[in-house]
Amino acid sequence: MTAIVAGIDVGGDKKGCNLVILRGSTVVCSITGAAPEALLEPCLEYEVVAVGIDAPCLWRIKQTGVRSGKLQLRNFKFFKKFKNVRLPDLTPVLN
Repeated sequence: MTAIVAGIDVGGDKKGCNLVILRGSTVVCSITGAAPEALLEPCLEYEVVAVGIDAPCLWRIKQTGVRSGKLQLRNFKFFKKFKNVRLPDLTPVLN
């Protein structure tokens, strides 16, 4: 059986969050402009086994230094540990 995975793009208060759920390379669910709390149910419904989250690095709550979007997702138990990873620029490889 093919694992079902999800990707979330955290876009801030105006843009909202985008969610894509994949079974292999097939998109089985796509939601745009949603509030973070709206993304849990589709992940549970499709039995997602892993979620990748992309959040802007400069979108922070001043008092805590934590990104607002990540904090909201953590409150809904999407993940328990924050880890920022810098990936190499793949632009030359993709062009």
